[in-house]
Amino acid sequence: MKLFRRRSADEEGERKSARLVTYADWSLWFEAFARGGDDDGLLMQAAISDLNVSSATIDNIGRRATETLAQRLAGVGAMLQTGLRRIVSEQDAVRAILNARGAFVLLRRYAELPCWPATMREALSGLIDQHVAERQKNLLRNAAEDRTGRLATAIRNNPLDRVGLVPPRTVTGTGSDPAEARAIVGAPDGASQRRRILI
Repeated sequence: MKLFRRRSADEEGERKSARLVTYADWSLWFEAFARGGDDDGLLMQAAISDLNVSSATIDNIGRRATETLAQRLAGVGAMLQTGLRRIVSEQDAVRAILNARGAFVLLRRYAELPCWPATMREALSGLIDQHVAERQKNLLRNAAEDRTGRLATAIRNNPLDRVGLVPPRTVTGTGSDPAEARAIVGAPDGASQRRRILI
């Protein structure tokens, strides 16, 4: 009978410091990041890793990276919606917006991991920019329908897309690597269709 035991702190630390090498390693990493819960540790692990894989594998990683980001962005949207449904005061709305902003900053770190090819960093950051812009438009639209005025005041003083809290893109890759040229990241199926988000 095989017994399963929890990892010790030392074993967990070794896992986080281990470089991701194979596609199988990266696949498990994407699954863990999609779940959330250990974002800092996972981002640190990816930051010390390299994509020394074939061009075909780079394409697969690009797709996984996009799908994972889309999943996390949907989670941020759901969190923001839940927070804004429960507002009683302007402070409640501000808290919901700031929580969403913090989540977007973390996802920006994911999008700009140094291990990603330059084209991939740019495409992932572009998806975040688009998502934040659409969320801000939806907030403004719903604020116009809020008779209490609480949401409008919160958005006016704490816009979701305030410069500095969702940092600008910083792409540092040269683009000279053939693998970089192949790592084109597209929006997941159906992501381009605009959906009205009720808040």
